[in-house]
Amino acid sequence: MKINGFTIVELIVVVLLIGILSTFIAPKFLSDDDFKARGIADELITAIRHAQRLSMTRGENHRIIITTTSYSVEKSDGTNVRHPDGSTSFSKTIPNNLVSTPRTIAFDQLGRPIPNSVSTISISPFTLTVEQETGYAHIF
Repeated sequence: MKINGFTIVELIVVVLLIGILSTFIAPKFLSDDDFKARGIADELITAIRHAQRLSMTRGENHRIIITTTSYSVEKSDGTNVRHPDGSTSFSKTIPNNLVSTPRTIAFDQLGRPIPNSVSTISISPFTLTVEQETGYAHIF
């Protein structure tokens, strides 16, 4: 007579392997750090594009100042720019020091970055790039 099934040793080995793998894999699925970083990167791109759009429509240079803890949009003379919803100045605090490369990116009346070169900003694990000539901002 033949009995089908697993031995107790085989079952214990499988349970141990699942337990070991879950200690390494579960934190990747349960952590929301990457989602927060992507949200900040998207907000930062919106702010960069807003500064560029203001430069092109108002005929005066605007810039975005990005530090490790915040960003703000302002005119080239340092005057704060109001948020598009009309409430306050266009600035935001960035949580957990996600930005590791502070930058100031200015735009001329044609929407080109000043100086006219590629700028990259690291928002771990993403890289935000502002292209030369066009000022196009995107995430890698």
